[in-house]
Amino acid sequence: ENSLDRKEFYEATLDKDIHIQELEEQNDELEEKVSELTRLKLPYVSLEEINEMRTMINAMKINLKNSQSRISELEASNKELTLKILQLKANKVNVQEDKKEICEQLMFYQKRC
Repeated sequence: ENSLDRKEFYEATLDKDIHIQELEEQNDELEEKVSELTRLKLPYVSLEEINEMRTMINAMKINLKNSQSRISELEASNKELTLKILQLKANKVNVQEDKKEICEQLMFYQKRC
């Protein structure tokens, strides 16, 4: 039983040593990354600032979609107005032709009278 306790203690100690070694390796990797970032002289941006930027970007995307929808509406409205203008121009030509015809008829009747 005593040798079993020693074996368990040895295995537990070995597991702890392995875990400590893994943590030290992770720590070394993190320190390497930190020194790399320090060398690059990148500005520190907090998570809060990143979230604010994301919120702002999402709001800008929504505004862009709304603007694109509004542009589509205005383009459709512009097409309708262009068609109405063409119709009015065509009507104006018809009215002018009718007016000319009426004037000619008046002249004809005035000559007869």
